[in-house]
Amino acid sequence: MVFWGYFLTYAYVFFLIGLSTLLKYAFHAKGETTRKVVHIGCGFAWFIMAWFFGPSWHLLIPPLTFIVLNFISYKKGTFSAMERSDNPSPGTVYYPVSMTVMSAFTVFADRRFLLLYGIALLSLSLGDGFAPIFGSIRKGNKPLYGGKSLYGTLSVFVFSMLTSVLLLLFPFPEPFYTPSLPMILVASFVGATASALLELFSKKGLDNIFMPLGMSVALYLILLLA
Repeated sequence: MVFWGYFLTYAYVFFLIGLSTLLKYAFHAKGETTRKVVHIGCGFAWFIMAWFFGPSWHLLIPPLTFIVLNFISYKKGTFSAMERSDNPSPGTVYYPVSMTVMSAFTVFADRRFLLLYGIALLSLSLGDGFAPIFGSIRKGNKPLYGGKSLYGTLSVFVFSMLTSVLLLLFPFPEPFYTPSLPMILVASFVGATASALLELFSKKGLDNIFMPLGMSVALYLILLLA
């Protein structure tokens, strides 16, 4: 069971890296497209890890591995299809750093946090991943802070809200939380607001740390009070 968790997790992530590389060199896809394939896709690795590892220490191994690999890639350009060549930032390193922190809290503090880890990670991958796409729409869009736009920020909020509501409503085998529907909506709204604001005001890839950690903490505090 654990072996398949490792095998599928690494196979899936390297498949995404391979796909982004293929898109870059074979189909001449733009750098933003190839980066988003990895950024968006990696969030779904949580489902594999949650299913095979549960709230165990095995959760820590994949993100720790990719901290090292992504740091090497950031410095050496090993996986160039997922790196930003025009404005380099260690965002690809921060991504697994936030995963490691959330994994560690799940393992050593509260096993129920596993679900909030998934919500925050998927909100990062989907919300932040699609933000530049919606942000590129010009009609009715407005610039906000640091070159980011109204539509981009709204996309982070919407994806974060939907992810939170759907996962909190989903009947997982182990009921990590059992809040009422009004509490789910309140927690999701607060978490999505925190997610959108943290993404908006973060620079140089730091949203990959602040956005998921801030959202998961906001959800945790509200659901804990519930």
